[in-house]
Amino acid sequence: MPATPAPVEELTPEVAAAVDVEEHLLRSLTDGGFVALRGPTDRLGDIRRNLAHFGGAPHHVQSIDLEARFLHHLRAEATRRTVTWERVLDADEPGSTNQVRLTALAGPAVDAVVDEVIASGPRVVAWFPGALLRHQRADGPGAIDRLRDAATSRTGTLATLWLVVLSPQVVTKPTVDGHPVPVIGSAEWVDLGGPWISNLHRSRGRSA
Repeated sequence: MPATPAPVEELTPEVAAAVDVEEHLLRSLTDGGFVALRGPTDRLGDIRRNLAHFGGAPHHVQSIDLEARFLHHLRAEATRRTVTWERVLDADEPGSTNQVRLTALAGPAVDAVVDEVIASGPRVVAWFPGALLRHQRADGPGAIDRLRDAATSRTGTLATLWLVVLSPQVVTKPTVDGHPVPVIGSAEWVDLGGPWISNLHRSRGRSA
């Protein structure tokens, strides 16, 4: 007597939404490219925990704190030019007359972070891009544009780049400190959404 097929589980709209996000992420790991991941600022801890699932096998997505790496390279550039860290901090204060000096240090630091991320591939999730956008060079392509181009060119080490964009509210497209994130089409950005952040796609026993 043939076995009776198990009933197909009907997903609630919330679980279906979480599964859709998970499938979007998995497709990007297979297909490569750039994806901006937008999530609410007050759910940072939950977002970190969920994305940490991709850090191990089989995905091995490397997590990089862009702000921390920028400060590291900024300190190194200040040391190279024999500028004390106190003077760098003073130059970053609003109304400081040393903004030009800070720009001279910050430009190479931003470039160093971009090069480091590109060389860190093949799969990277990057956090806190605000410092790169605030201190990037005024001429030439922006820092995030360069990272996106590297992830979409398919010619270098970096194959997939996820850029986490924290926002207190939903806007038309992802922005960081008022700067629009360079995304082309819906495939390059996704709202993580409450159901995915709350891990409904896993807690219900389903994995996308």
